[in-house]
Amino acid sequence: MKVSADAETIGLSITEYIRRRITEKSLPKKRVSPSDRKLFVELSRVGNNLNQIAKVVNSGIRDPLSIHKQIEEVKTVLQYLKSNITNNDR
Repeated sequence: MKVSADAETIGLSITEYIRRRITEKSLPKKRVSPSDRKLFVELSRVGNNLNQIAKVVNSGIRDPLSIHKQIEEVKTVLQYLKSNITNNDR
């Protein structure tokens, strides 16, 4: 249930979550675990690498070694993320 998941994410009981939503009181910020924070950083790296690859490809510069290096780095980071998610039973 979405309400239950949302309440749990920010560390409130379902009752308190609903009470705050109805009365339009502020809700606490979502908690982010250290392991999730690491995953967010790694996902950001993947996005940056993909942007660099797109920039090189769209610029008309054909540097296969540069593109290959970037793609390999993206693959490595994605593999790391997959194993991290699997190991955390997410």
